[in-house]
Amino acid sequence: MEKLKVHTAAVEHAQAQVDRLQATHKSQQLDLTSATKSSAGDKHETTRAMIQLEIEKLGVQLKRAEDKLKQLQRHDPAQACDRVQTGALVQVDRMWLYVSVALGEIEVEDQDIQCVGADAPLIRAARGCQAGDTFVFKGKRREVIVVL
Repeated sequence: MEKLKVHTAAVEHAQAQVDRLQATHKSQQLDLTSATKSSAGDKHETTRAMIQLEIEKLGVQLKRAEDKLKQLQRHDPAQACDRVQTGALVQVDRMWLYVSVALGEIEVEDQDIQCVGADAPLIRAARGCQAGDTFVFKGKRREVIVVL
């Protein structure tokens, strides 16, 4: 597994999330401006209020997604890691983890990789471990196989 490919896929995934949220946000703003007054004024105001709430919710989600993308872009995938830490690509048992930001699962070269933040419980339990080390997580012994 190559860390640069994983990092690139993670950045693309994060950018796609930002793009989707921006498009939805823009669409909602257009809906708000095009909402026309009907003969039932209360219905019009309720519709506008619901659209406005959705815009605000999307704005918060968009800000979070943009923050994750910026944080991810600050990582240098060329930096070698020999311990479980931010920026490391880690195999724990049969699971691959990219310690970066919480993006969820991505696929690289037919391999599922979990993009997790450094504050994820599993990462906190494994922090500082090197390849070959074991640690206990949720009462189960786990082994760090690879750290890149």
